[in-house]
Amino acid sequence: MEIFYEQFLTKDYEFIRKKVESTKNALLALTCLNFVFLGFTIALITISIYFIVSLIARRKFVEFEYELTGNELVVSKIVNKKSRRIMANIKIDEVIKIKSVDSVNNEGIKIIDLTLDDVSKKGLKEKILVVSGENDILTGYKVAMDKILHDLCKKINPGVFRQRLDILKGE
Repeated sequence: MEIFYEQFLTKDYEFIRKKVESTKNALLALTCLNFVFLGFTIALITISIYFIVSLIARRKFVEFEYELTGNELVVSKIVNKKSRRIMANIKIDEVIKIKSVDSVNNEGIKIIDLTLDDVSKKGLKEKILVVSGENDILTGYKVAMDKILHDLCKKINPGVFRQRLDILKGE
C-alpha cells in the first residue's frame, strides 16, 4: 500500500503581504520621481530602501510543506509563495528516536528547524525526529506533525512512533 499525505505549516500573512507590496510599489514610484526631480543620489537612496524592504519581506513570509510518500518525508520551505526549496528528505524507517524539543539540549545532536513560530496555537506539537547519518552523526529534524501524519509514520516505523503524539515524552 502506497502512503501519501501532505501537511502545510503556514500563517496568515495576507494583510502584511499587501502592505509590503504597496510599500514596495510606492518606493518604486518614488524612485522614479526622485530621479526626475531631485537627482540620482536621492533616487539611489530610495531604490536601496526598496531592496532592503524586498529582502526583509523575502525572509518574513515563510511556509513549510511536509509531504509523506511511501516511507519518505520530504520537507519543503516555501518563501514568499514564490520559491520552494527542499530542506530535508527524512526516511521514516530510519528514524531512531523521537525527542521533545526541551530534552535535546546537550546531546550532540545537530538540529535542523523545519517549523514556524507559534505552531502550538494550531494544536501541533513540535518534536525532533533523530536520524543517524554518516559516521554515526545524529541529526535531529524539528517538525510539527498533525495527528494524521504521526499516525501514518507510526504505520511505517511503529517501534519509534508507537506513542500518541499528545503524550509523547522526551525519550
